Amino acid sequence: EIKYEKSKLEDKIETLEKEKESFLSIQDEKNQELVEIKYEKSKLEDKIETLENDFDKMKTNFIGMKARYQKELQDKNSVLTKNKTLNNSIEKLKTNFEGMEARNKKLLETISKKDDEIYRIKNMLSFRLGYTLIQSTKSFQGFIKLPFNIYNEYRTYKSYIKSTSKNINY
Repeated sequence: EIKYEKSKLEDKIETLEKEKESFLSIQDEKNQELVEIKYEKSKLEDKIETLENDFDKMKTNFIGMKARYQKELQDKNSVLTKNKTLNNSIEKLKTNFEGMEARNKKLLETISKKDDEIYRIKNMLSFRLGYTLIQSTKSFQGFIKLPFNIYNEYRTYKSYIKSTSKNINY
């Protein structure tokens, strides 16, 4: 019976050793898997660190871009405000110009009327004779020619009247 027990125990030992070997091989596999997992973990941690660095760079870039956008927006608003001011100034200048243009037109009409009046007065016999009298009395020789000059001016005036009256009648 001891032999039987011994044999049983030996079988059990052998079974246990097989199980131990099986567990050891499983443990080796698990250790290998653990090493691979640790390696993958290390790679992932490196990748996370790289991504975090990239994220920080992108965040910094974003902050810079946001600041530039804000500045450009301020510049745009400033330009729009200046543009509105300039447009208002232009409208005022246009209004002033239109008023000046109307005044200029009225002045030109007045000047034209005054020029016509001056022309009409200069062509009156009394003006012509007065002008001849003033011009002739400036020198002694002119004073001597005064009666001839007055008569000559009178004849010129009569021919002018005849020519203008013909033009008016036709």
